[in-house]
Amino acid sequence: LVLCLFFALGAALRILMIGKTDLIDDEAFYVTFAYKIAYFLLHNLLFFTVIVIALIAVIYLLAVKRSLIFAVLLLIVLPSAQFLLHLPSLAGDINPGFILAVSGLLAFTWLLLQPAVAGVLVSIIASMLSCILAFLTCRKIFNENAGIIAFILLAVSPFGVFASSLALPNALAVFLAFLSFYLLMKSANDNGNYFPLAGIVFMLAFLTRYTVLLLLPLFLIYIFLKREFVLKKENRKNFLIFLLIIAAVLLMQSQFIFARFFAF
Repeated sequence: LVLCLFFALGAALRILMIGKTDLIDDEAFYVTFAYKIAYFLLHNLLFFTVIVIALIAVIYLLAVKRSLIFAVLLLIVLPSAQFLLHLPSLAGDINPGFILAVSGLLAFTWLLLQPAVAGVLVSIIASMLSCILAFLTCRKIFNENAGIIAFILLAVSPFGVFASSLALPNALAVFLAFLSFYLLMKSANDNGNYFPLAGIVFMLAFLTRYTVLLLLPLFLIYIFLKREFVLKKENRKNFLIFLLIIAAVLLMQSQFIFARFFAF
């Protein structure tokens, strides 16, 4: 009951912040690109359908079928396509553009919704979901009381509320990174089948904001501490898929990372 009350309070505070501040330069940049994506999807339904089907197939082959062969192909194809075709980073060199795709898709789905509002809603939803993940993570590592405290702090934190009112990639990147670490914990403690899904979510987090890469040492330390379970025979293939997914996206975006190292 306490968590429900604070969840409702946190959501209400964030919703009340919508439209209370002017767009900053970075927001205007993301909103503009999100609008372009929404417009493109609206006028290219066939392309949009093909992309959705392709993404579903990739997730199915990696997370459900847990195909090691497909993961190896991904490691080869993604970096090769990037270097041979010189594909641009969607949002320039500073940050990749997964947030733009999400905001644009939301604006496309709700045709009357302005991209600026769509971007803020993405931040609000991601922020509130991060509260739930904070509770689950802290409860698993410490105890339920620690989880409740983490949930309340994130839900009503003034900085968290303000950050969620901006159409920026930060809230979505934090949520995806949180989710990836939570899935990694489940993989390294309970069920190794979650390793591929943890890799996919980390890839999306990295494609939302490059600074997520700074969490990779934390992931590696946790894996090292749980190495006995991770390296069990039944978990090795899933763990290798996890590593291949991360390696594929890092190699694919490496030129943008090194070209603009100050993004960190």
